Amino acid sequence: MRGSKIQWKVGILGMLSVMMIAGGVQAEIVAKVNGIEISSDRIDKWIQTLPPQERQRAKTSQGMQIVLQQVIAEEVMYHEAQRNHINRLTSVLDKIEQTRRQVMVGEMAKQMLHEQGGIEAVRTHYNAHKQDYTRVQASHILTETMQAFEEAKAMLDQGMDFAALAKKVSKDPSAASTGGDLGLFTRQMMVQEFSDAAFSMKVNEVKGPVKTQYGYHLIKLVDIQLPGDFDSLEEKERQVIRRELFQKQLDTLHANADIQIFNDAVSEYMSGPKPFGANEMDFEDTSHNE
Repeated sequence: MRGSKIQWKVGILGMLSVMMIAGGVQAEIVAKVNGIEISSDRIDKWIQTLPPQERQRAKTSQGMQIVLQQVIAEEVMYHEAQRNHINRLTSVLDKIEQTRRQVMVGEMAKQMLHEQGGIEAVRTHYNAHKQDYTRVQASHILTETMQAFEEAKAMLDQGMDFAALAKKVSKDPSAASTGGDLGLFTRQMMVQEFSDAAFSMKVNEVKGPVKTQYGYHLIKLVDIQLPGDFDSLEEKERQVIRRELFQKQLDTLHANADIQIFNDAVSEYMSGPKPFGANEMDFEDTSHNE
């Protein structure tokens, strides 16, 4: 197996981020390391960490052998880490706690999305707030400086085609292929400054400069579409509504929480030197020398 040219970008620590998936097939014991059994379920879970395009190759006979060797390597290293009391390192304990918190927050978010992000909840919200989901189509030219914006606006005023100008000068990476066309979008799909401008315009109107976090925009409104039936929405638009419903829940949690921000302390921290982190060899209580 050492000579195999098949490699996957999966490290020894790859399993840390894996969600445990229950299998419907009885697991087989495929190996033992120092008496600890390695089951086929564990192989399946490891394969789930691979990019989708790699999973089929991993399920071949040769691929399974490579994954098995990786799982065995992980188990061997884990035993060695236990023997060296790596679990007592402050840095390790901190990472375990951070991972625990992230997993719990992720699960809580999944529950919230499940409760409020189902298709019927999204449909109900859309139908109750349909007027908020007018869509517009716009094109834009993005510049990094006001001087560049003024130069672009001058070329447009001299008769240059908007799409051709966008391809020539816009800093939006997609402009070269789209001519600045952003397609149809709802108010919620763009940053507020951009949406406020676009949704106040008439068809074929050009407006700018509109300053956002990305730079200076020259905007041309192409079309306005009033909201249709829910079933006509694209999936990306439904996803926007799901995020809105989730954000509403999050806003409620914030409103009910006792949150205090100490701005003086924040400013002092931001202006001061940053710590490099805990000493890697700083042990928590090691119960003396074992």
